[in-house]
Amino acid sequence: MPIPQQMPVMSQATQITLEAVTAMGAVEAQKQFLGEHLFPRVQAMDAERAGRIVGMILDAYTVEQIIENLNDESALKVTIQRAVSTIMEHEQSAKAESAK
Repeated sequence: MPIPQQMPVMSQATQITLEAVTAMGAVEAQKQFLGEHLFPRVQAMDAERAGRIVGMILDAYTVEQIIENLNDESALKVTIQRAVSTIMEHEQSAKAESAK
């Protein structure tokens, strides 16, 4: 099994740039790095659903959009609110289906 490369550590105050992320190579490595930065910030806003929300963001957004969310707190809040709404709609739909 290959040894994972050391990812650069960036504080929340540090702006994450597209150039720095794309220099990491494969999209999977980029999204892993971004997910590691997203998770604690999402967890601070919605600890219960943080894993699901981060997964949704990583699946639905481009690397550029994720970086924008990491660098803009208000954009991140909107993205998290959208994800929570989607999760809640899905849960309500699932409950309605199981009640039939």
